[in-house]
Amino acid sequence: MTLGSILAFAALALLFRLVARERYRGELLLISSVLAIYWLQPLSPVRNLDFWLPTCTLALAVLSWWISADPLSAVGGRTP
Repeated sequence: MTLGSILAFAALALLFRLVARERYRGELLLISSVLAIYWLQPLSPVRNLDFWLPTCTLALAVLSWWISADPLSAVGGRTP
């Protein structure tokens, strides 16, 4: 990670804090997190690995959440 990346993340964090409303904060945080995963991925000598590695990581995270999540909590319901 370079100094430019750190400064860009700091600027985006300040902008996010000033602009984001409560209603859209979760969606903006999700989008910015996914973009950060792809941005921070180092270049790889293996063709297209710098795309497929973060994509598989995100797919594994979504699959793990889907398997372990309580069905009622995913739709905002309450568990007994």
